Amino acid sequence: MAGSQYENQLALQFKAARVMNYDPNESDPKGIALHRRSYSRELKLSAIKWSLNTYIKGEDGDLDVLISRYAAAQRLGITGPMLKA
Repeated sequence: MAGSQYENQLALQFKAARVMNYDPNESDPKGIALHRRSYSRELKLSAIKWSLNTYIKGEDGDLDVLISRYAAAQRLGITGPMLKA
């Protein structure tokens, strides 16, 4: 994983929450989950706070740009709509 320690920690927390909430009885025979995942409020708010304070280096001396919601979600391994503030 590339990124800050905080980013890596958030991504690992989301990954661990997916594994904890997985129920094989609610999946199809191919193992694809058919239920919605749920995450704690604190974890969701941490992800939103992180995405609103993460900037990507600008090109050729331009100012740094706030990371897009979808890029932040991809880096954390979650969906883009989850980061809607």
